[in-house]
Amino acid sequence: MSAPLAVSTLAGALKSVAWLSVLGLAGFTVFQACGSKDDKRKTESEEGGAAGQGHMAGGAPTAPGAAGSAGAAGESAVSDGVAGEGGHEGVAGQGGAAASAGSANASGEAGAGAGGAEGGAGGGGDGGATTEVSCERATTCTNDLSGLGLADFSIAFSIQTTATVGSGILSQRAICMHSQFWDIRLRGGGTSISVELDDAVNYTDLTAPMVINDGGAHEVRVCRKSGHVYVFADGELVTDAEDAAEFTTLPPLATKTTLCTSLDGTIALDGTVADVCIGAL
Repeated sequence: MSAPLAVSTLAGALKSVAWLSVLGLAGFTVFQACGSKDDKRKTESEEGGAAGQGHMAGGAPTAPGAAGSAGAAGESAVSDGVAGEGGHEGVAGQGGAAASAGSANASGEAGAGAGGAEGGAGGGGDGGATTEVSCERATTCTNDLSGLGLADFSIAFSIQTTATVGSGILSQRAICMHSQFWDIRLRGGGTSISVELDDAVNYTDLTAPMVINDGGAHEVRVCRKSGHVYVFADGELVTDAEDAAEFTTLPPLATKTTLCTSLDGTIALDGTVADVCIGAL
């Protein structure tokens, strides 16, 4: 082969290699571009594949989220009755707790759970028990509470008067001041009586409203039971209180008067006190 031909052949070969390189680079570029697009689609599918993002791998939408389960029904509340009173109306039960959210749907929003049912109103409480108190006459009328200590006792009598000033009715009292005594007097212009019980340490003073100065006969009873004093007028309880007066030695019974007569405005009763019975229960 001559030299010019060899040179021409070499130049052609180099030219072919150059074209092949260009074509190869372009193909590689196109291949890389296609590969990048596939990777991008794969990334979107992976990111959107979770429920609630709108896409699964492969691009298909997920089904709508299921509804959340219903909340628990509220419990009704019932108040217990208070002793001596009707029971209070029960408070309405609170609504059930909100249900948990459902699975995410295709648009990415959480499915709402059904609300809990509202609790019904509580029923009325049962009526409290009532306690009846009585004040009977003593079986034995000693007309003296000396040596009784803290035991139960009864003072019963009937009174008839039109007095309108403080007056003595019944008492066992040595002095008109705190000491060991009991004393029952007309007070309030004749519209109440007072009952005092004292052992020089424990003192009880009750005012019992009752109209007994209308000229008619009225029955009055004072009883101590289990450390509690009750005052009745014509069979009706008018007042009561706790009492802890302990009686040992007392003066003799005084009727229609008291040791406080003429000392604190009290006078002798203008009227009658009859059917007296005092003694232990």
